[in-house]
Amino acid sequence: MDGWHLAQWDTMKELAARGTDPLSMLLEQTQRSGLPIMANFRFNRYHPELGMADRWFVEHPQFHLSPESCPWMQTATNPRTSQALINLEHAEVREHLVRGLVDVAEHYPVDGLQLELMRAIPFFELDEPAKVEHMNAFLRLLRAELDRIGQDRDKRVKLALWLPTEGHHRYLRGTWPEPFLDEANWGLDPATWIEEELVDILIPSLYSQDLAMTGPVPLPWWVARARERSTEVYGCVMNISTKVKDGVTSCAKTAEILRSVSDQCDGVFLFNSQPLHLAAVLDVAQRTQSA
Repeated sequence: MDGWHLAQWDTMKELAARGTDPLSMLLEQTQRSGLPIMANFRFNRYHPELGMADRWFVEHPQFHLSPESCPWMQTATNPRTSQALINLEHAEVREHLVRGLVDVAEHYPVDGLQLELMRAIPFFELDEPAKVEHMNAFLRLLRAELDRIGQDRDKRVKLALWLPTEGHHRYLRGTWPEPFLDEANWGLDPATWIEEELVDILIPSLYSQDLAMTGPVPLPWWVARARERSTEVYGCVMNISTKVKDGVTSCAKTAEILRSVSDQCDGVFLFNSQPLHLAAVLDVAQRTQSA
């Protein structure tokens, strides 16, 4: 951990020692400022060897995906070989996940939930024929519960989904087997989610230094469909670069990408990007635009 993270961690420990919940305090202050709050979930990822799995997951191995459907987890290059995923084919799994998500929406002052569907695939066995139907059943159940909470608050509780793009597929082809590189095999059905107004925000991954997605990534086909309906689209810019190379070339490229994403989408979703990094990029963007 670098100095910035250590200082943040020390502050949280000090607050906790005083009997203050740092997360609740942060959310309350954010809410008072008028900023929207989305609770983010790294969806469907468990690490039993690190104690990062709830008892329900550990006690129900019948709901885990088989090793045959997660072959990359068995490779020597994977640092998390004992990572395990659960199978959304089972109604019990879908209901369990919804209960956990709804608990956060009910007990914290959040405006909505965000699920990282592109980070921990698959969600089903490879030979499961009804992947899309099961995923849609999960999202319909979650939407119904969020609407119930929204009625009590007199406002809609939003749902955002972070989805893969062709840029991800190109990168993953060097690591993961071909059967995973297809929306249908992941159980993704954006057209139905948009048509039934199950989701409020869709987030396509458009740029990432870590994933070597450093050039233009075509917008997914479903972006045009979303624009015809009420679903918003926020382009994901992951791990923005502020490295100095030939003056400000690297930073200027990132600023150009941010402008491109904001022009094509309703907004920009930043991931793994600290405020000081964004400030540097915005400074370069303003200076290059004025020049």
